[in-house]
Amino acid sequence: MLDSVKIFSALADPVRAKITALLCDREMSVSDIVSVFQMGQSRISRHLRILSDAQILKPRRDGLWVRYSITQDGKINKLLLSLKSWLPDVESYIKRLNKLHNKQKYNTKMLFNRVAKRWGYFRKTFLGTKDLTDTILSILPECRIAADLGCGTGDFLPILNKKAKFVIGVDASQSMLNAARQKFGNGFDLRLGELEHLPLANNEVELCLCMFVLHYLPEPGEGIKEIWRVLKPKGNLFLVELKSHKDQELVSSLKVIHSGFSVEYMLDLLKKSGFSACALKSVNIRRNLFAQIYKAKKIKE
Repeated sequence: MLDSVKIFSALADPVRAKITALLCDREMSVSDIVSVFQMGQSRISRHLRILSDAQILKPRRDGLWVRYSITQDGKINKLLLSLKSWLPDVESYIKRLNKLHNKQKYNTKMLFNRVAKRWGYFRKTFLGTKDLTDTILSILPECRIAADLGCGTGDFLPILNKKAKFVIGVDASQSMLNAARQKFGNGFDLRLGELEHLPLANNEVELCLCMFVLHYLPEPGEGIKEIWRVLKPKGNLFLVELKSHKDQELVSSLKVIHSGFSVEYMLDLLKKSGFSACALKSVNIRRNLFAQIYKAKKIKE
């Protein structure tokens, strides 16, 4: 049961009020909150504990990290929306957060530009040697137009081409696309773009394959919503992501922002973005590291 005195007492502190306002529209890790507010982690952790005890925020374990978001309660949500309008300087913190996200995405892009020519070796070192080709091929339906989102050097473009007449490959790294073009020439339509801003028209494709990309996004839900936009009604999304893990070396070397996702979190994210979804198969790709395959269908127009 909500304690109104505890809620208002927690929000009386200006820092806690601003943290709460910032989290109204997003989920954030403790480290990101520390960076945005430029305070020590112990102080931020104390504020987050008070807000959680008041049931204003809820924590979610994300592999190596803990992330916070607003508790889904109608009364609290209404109160916080009102609070946000009284804190105009929250915009300055949003600018800091956007700057942090842009830096994270830049670091990821530079990594892929640097390792493009040896991506096969680099990928196997950290993601294992398990070949998912046959598994993916067996679940893909036939269609006219398909897109590989985050296609990298293009390893799965020929696989998609066995099921689709026309295949589009999208990646945020020009070096990765150059490597794909060297392998396949002009056999595929290769486009430069980020998952949150896909270079595709509304309802352009019937099928999307997205493998090991969402863990690079500061806000994975934004990528899912963009995939929904480019899919035709009742179009299919096949998603492959790492399950939650605590592999610090992988996180540091691949510069991922999320150390995997729980099945429950991913299914909830897909449902909120307008998909019906199910978890198809979990694959052990190397010791203590599992990939989860999801199938989702666009249902809400």
